[in-house]
Amino acid sequence: MIDSNETFISLRSHIKSLKVSSTLNNDRSLGKQNLLTDDNETCWNSGEGKQQFIIINFNKTINLNHFTIQFQGGFVCRQIELVTVTFGGLSKLTNTVEPNDSNSNQIFQCKCDNISSVKLIMSNPSDFFGRIIVYRLDLFGNVTE
Repeated sequence: MIDSNETFISLRSHIKSLKVSSTLNNDRSLGKQNLLTDDNETCWNSGEGKQQFIIINFNKTINLNHFTIQFQGGFVCRQIELVTVTFGGLSKLTNTVEPNDSNSNQIFQCKCDNISSVKLIMSNPSDFFGRIIVYRLDLFGNVTE
């Protein structure tokens, strides 16, 4: 449950770089830049595989409270491992969540303090070929610097 007494901001404006494991047929119109928009007409579509990932590097130290993700039903991963990295380079598995196979925007709690990057490792895709489609991704928390 998200603490209603605290205010969390979208951390999109503090993203320094974004990397994904693959893009379907290397088609730029289905690329990683579509993850951070609110345009329902665009998406990131991964290539085939048993596991995909999204790496987000921040330009400041952040405290992450939760993230939201919206998949295309039928092209969902059944598990997301959240790995966080501090500016000192220490990484750790912070959380594991199990998304629903639906089109709805899903919210996942993840209390992670003083981090510089996040890696979402998406496993066990519902699509037979291992493709994952994400329409929207956002991370919420606070900047510490």
